Amino acid sequence: MAVRTMAVRRARAQRRTEQRDTLLNLLARLGSLTAAEQALLVEYTTAELAASDELRRTVQGEQRALQAALDRTRAAEDAIVETEEEVGRLKVLVAEACERAEQAEAALDALTRERMVVEVLAPDARAVAVCASPGPSPAGGGPAVHPARVYARRNLSDPRTYVTARQREVLLLAAHGNTNRAIGHALGLVEASVASHMLLITRKLRVRDRAQAVAVALAIGVLSIKEIKVPEDANRGYRGN
Repeated sequence: MAVRTMAVRRARAQRRTEQRDTLLNLLARLGSLTAAEQALLVEYTTAELAASDELRRTVQGEQRALQAALDRTRAAEDAIVETEEEVGRLKVLVAEACERAEQAEAALDALTRERMVVEVLAPDARAVAVCASPGPSPAGGGPAVHPARVYARRNLSDPRTYVTARQREVLLLAAHGNTNRAIGHALGLVEASVASHMLLITRKLRVRDRAQAVAVALAIGVLSIKEIKVPEDANRGYRGN
């Protein structure tokens, strides 16, 4: 099909070339043309004019197509610019959302720390409130001494009154070698809350790190040695197995 089309085009171009040559020859002998040659001249001239009109229409169509393509290109460029601007606005919104999320997380951490501090100070506040209330006078007379004054010191000297049940769970999991993230996953807490619990535990037990906290907790009875799961192959030779 393509070969036939090319052949037709070549034949048409050859015919037009021959007509053009004949037309030029006739124009050169314009003053001495016979009637038949004049008719041929008119026919070829008309054909050339028609070909010129067809070529003009073709060029105009190509120009319109080129202009349409140019318009589409400009529209695509405008769309790209608008998309880039929209992406920029979305980046700003994402950055603002991330900043608000960080602020909310910081506020949550601060609230968690404040709650931990309240848990630490609550026993002292209750003891002071009880001590401030009047109590029965001793049998030998003298100022009234409320029993809470005696019990308060004992309670405050017992670290187990400081460590809450949640903090004891955190400490027990830490004793088994869990990281803050693993502890948070086990207890349903965020890692920052676990870190706050560990900080308060070390302050309550008057220790420097979590290892010393576990040791002191075992020594004073906050944790029981029976709660510690010992690996099967732990120090096998030393244990005589």
